[in-house]
Amino acid sequence: MGLRGALVAMALAVVGALAGGLVAGSRSDAPAAFGPPVPVAAASPAVPTDPPVEISPDPDYPALVRGLPTTRVVVGTAPFTLSVPIPDGWVRSDSAAGEWRWFPGPPDDVKYTYFLRVRLIGNDYQSIESALTSRIAALESATAVEDLDVEYRSRDTFVSTYVEGGYKRVSYERFIGTGPADPTAYASIAVIGRESDRDGLSALLEKVTAGARA
Repeated sequence: MGLRGALVAMALAVVGALAGGLVAGSRSDAPAAFGPPVPVAAASPAVPTDPPVEISPDPDYPALVRGLPTTRVVVGTAPFTLSVPIPDGWVRSDSAAGEWRWFPGPPDDVKYTYFLRVRLIGNDYQSIESALTSRIAALESATAVEDLDVEYRSRDTFVSTYVEGGYKRVSYERFIGTGPADPTAYASIAVIGRESDRDGLSALLEKVTAGARA
């Protein structure tokens, strides 16, 4: 190598050493410092929430009153029948096998007002308590029922509210056997209406169940 080449090599070595020193000087063994944690606003709620259920105004129809006169009606086929007092003038609708409903007028004209329902359920061979529990479970799983709230429950009776078809409903339902000492559910009797019908619903349930005869 000539003198000129030696000088160039020495210059490159000096430049490399200086560059290495700059890189080393820019490093630090101390951990990087961060400020205190700061909450970050969520872009959306952490837990999804269901939108509130929309409830339509109740139909403008007179509230159910106490003390309606009744006439005894027999439903079912012997030997599985039930005799119950039904409000005079109410319109009967046989909605399903083993189920009967009565409305204060033509069903399409009084929809989402109030009605009486009787079901014969003796073929299920359930105790009254089991039948009641099964009924509540059916309401809980029904796709047409929203916002179910069981307000009261006893051995044979429950009171609930729920939204169906966009309307709030109030339901009083009782399960009865063939006699006072019979623990097997023979029939269910329900009266369903609006908030404004509560007093009449309660009175009608008591009257119908007290007068039911197998």
